[in-house]
Amino acid sequence: MICARRSYKEAFRIISSSSFLIADHVLFIAFNLWLKSLTFTFYHQIRISCLELTKNKKAGYN
Repeated sequence: MICARRSYKEAFRIISSSSFLIADHVLFIAFNLWLKSLTFTFYHQIRISCLELTKNKKAGYN
């Protein structure tokens, strides 16, 4: 009975630690994807602004 109780405790500890690691990994991936999308958005906005500036300079507005 004591061995069975100990194995249940060990199994619970392993499952809880592995689920924590999985959750940590999922959060890490989600944060990286969010950061990449944010960086891409800023890059895209800067690129559009630069294209508009060069278009305006070529047209003689500036």
